[in-house]
Order: sequence, then C-alpha cells, then structure tokens
Amino acid sequence: MELVTPDEIDVLFCWPAGKSERLARRGVLPHVVLPDGKTIRFNRIEIESRIQRVPANAVGSRAVEPSVA
Repeated sequence: MELVTPDEIDVLFCWPAGKSERLARRGVLPHVVLPDGKTIRFNRIEIESRIQRVPANAVGSRAVEPSVA
C-alpha cells in the first residue's frame, strides 16, 4: 500500500491546496489517520480507482433531454 500526502493528491487532481484534506475530513475521500490523530494519508490506488474514466469522444458532448410532446 502506497500512502501519499494530501498535497500529493491535490497535485494529482490539480486541486487547490488543502482540498483533498477537507474532503477527507468530511468523509468524502477514504483516508488513514496516523497515530498522532491529526495527520492523514491516502492510499494512492484507492483514490485513483475512484477516478471515472470518460471516453475521448464524450468530452465536450452535451446530454440531450428528450422533448415532451
């Protein structure tokens, strides 16, 4: 298991500094709290597995709502 810091997750996802830690503390991202009770780390594989892959042809496409007659 490769544990990474919140800063590394923020860089990985191009998030503003501190976003991954805020999401973890709100229970949105799975994380590990170290024995000091304050420091958190993320399992890189678990976080990367939550990335939703989008096909290249779907980027920029818009969903079309069915019309109601």
